[in-house]
Amino acid sequence: QRMLPNHFHLGIIDEVHQMKSTDSGRGAAFHKILKSCRKSIFLTGTLTNGESSSIFAILWRAFAGELIKAGFSQKTSKEAWASRYGVLEKVTTLKNEEQNVGATTNRIKDKTIVKEKPGIAPQLIANHLLDKCVFVELQDLQIPLVELEEKPIIIELDDEQRIAWRYV
Repeated sequence: QRMLPNHFHLGIIDEVHQMKSTDSGRGAAFHKILKSCRKSIFLTGTLTNGESSSIFAILWRAFAGELIKAGFSQKTSKEAWASRYGVLEKVTTLKNEEQNVGATTNRIKDKTIVKEKPGIAPQLIANHLLDKCVFVELQDLQIPLVELEEKPIIIELDDEQRIAWRYV
């Protein structure tokens, strides 16, 4: 990144959905490659896993300025992103009154777990993806694809194998 900024004219990154982790070595290497390329093309068959936060790290590495204008930062949590563009589920477990937190208090401990559920808001697509994406199917490419043909080959069993299969 430091030695070759904007060195490559075009970077083509396949399976970009694998770079979705915010704190992985693969994601960091992806970021370094992006900084060495003037233009980038991302390829994937699976853009997200259904959750809105799975696209945040990719967008942050590629279009950080746009996300900063939208009010996000590098420290934005998955829950903060999902509260705007996804679906959050809050589950609160209430303890019964016999389980007090303190020995001298009557305070009762409640446990709340926040989980992201599958679902993406249309605003995510409209604000961050629609102007950057091209959705293509194989038929649209008009390239003759190799036909898959399966031919079963039947092989007779040896006498030892035939005997062994009888007892199984």
